[in-house]
Amino acid sequence: GSQGIQGPTGSTGPTGATGATGATGPTGLTGPTGTTGPTGATGATGATGATGVGYSGTTSTTSTTIGTGSKAFTVASTGAYVIGDRVRVVNTGSSSNYMEGVITALTTNTSITVNVDTVGGSGTLAAWTISISGNVGATGATGATGNTGTQGIQGPTGSTGPTGATGPTGPSFSTYRAGSGVTTGTKSGSNTYTVTYSSAMSTATNAISVSLHGAQNPGVPSTTSVQAIIAIVSQTTGGFTFEFINANGGAVLATTASTLVVDYVAMPPL
Repeated sequence: GSQGIQGPTGSTGPTGATGATGATGPTGLTGPTGTTGPTGATGATGATGATGVGYSGTTSTTSTTIGTGSKAFTVASTGAYVIGDRVRVVNTGSSSNYMEGVITALTTNTSITVNVDTVGGSGTLAAWTISISGNVGATGATGATGNTGTQGIQGPTGSTGPTGATGPTGPSFSTYRAGSGVTTGTKSGSNTYTVTYSSAMSTATNAISVSLHGAQNPGVPSTTSVQAIIAIVSQTTGGFTFEFINANGGAVLATTASTLVVDYVAMPPL
């Protein structure tokens, strides 16, 4: 026949005992970082630290003369100064009196020695204040040369200088002879002419210069190969003789003039 109606569900039975815990599964991926939280309030300001020694308050009563070179100053405090610092040591009473240079020696709270290279004012003083100073800068480039100024007025003429030493005495008539337009003696032989002095000289070894007086023709050959010059042949204390020679070779030239008019100077050797 047909299935009968389902009966009501029975009541739940009691829970069974918990089974053993299974193994831990793998760690999952890290999630994204969260937003930064607000900044916390500023903490209270800490106490102010102790003041450093600094560069002020270094004085000296050492009696010192303003000048360059090494200068030592007795001090009660050397402050923050160290060897190598450049300082200015100023007179406490007048800032125009000072010395400046580099510290070369220092004994803490006892003394400072400065190699002074720059000064101002003068005097021997005993009240100084030491302060830090900048190093001397490099020399700048030379500027352009300015325009030349107008010429000043001429100064007065200076006094005449002392007279120079007297030069050596020149030759006197007693030591030389000279003549102008002097006629020679009659030609001797074929070419020799004689000049007689107006008075005898003291020596027969003289320097003699002789030339024809004006335009004259002694009658030497006139060719392109002949260059006639006067040559002294001999001399005595009373005069000299001369002849004409060819400058081309030195040969003696025959002349036709019986006498000649000459200018001459005869002077002893110096």
